[in-house]
Amino acid sequence: MTRPRLPKFLALISALSFTQLLGCGDYFGTVEIPNIKPSISGNQPADLNVELSFNKCAAIRFVLMAPTDMKIGQSGSLLSQASDPEGDTIAYTWTATNGEVADPTAPVTSYTCTEPGDHIVVLSVADASCITSSEIISVKCSN
Repeated sequence: MTRPRLPKFLALISALSFTQLLGCGDYFGTVEIPNIKPSISGNQPADLNVELSFNKCAAIRFVLMAPTDMKIGQSGSLLSQASDPEGDTIAYTWTATNGEVADPTAPVTSYTCTEPGDHIVVLSVADASCITSSEIISVKCSN
């Protein structure tokens, strides 16, 4: 008597949860297949239901800074706007190679030069599921 063997793909997905990034960072999706215990009798067809959910990531609509050529101690305005197709809450994060961002989690804030040189200010936005590409602003600080 020969025991029926499970198809290889069923053996591999008896418990599986994975995440896949699709479309150049535009979508974030999750596929969950909870603990499947297949039972095969002869050549009977079987159904497998899979639920997919995808999230369209937040997108930066614009980023502005004025001025971008400043003296040490001078401040410049940082303005940005982002949107999320599903209406998810958007988290803003400003970082700088040097200098100070007044409120690094606000869409509108300011940057102050603290050292001479060429510096970079970066804005990243995220919703609950993914982080989009960041926008970069070059700043020149002089004495």
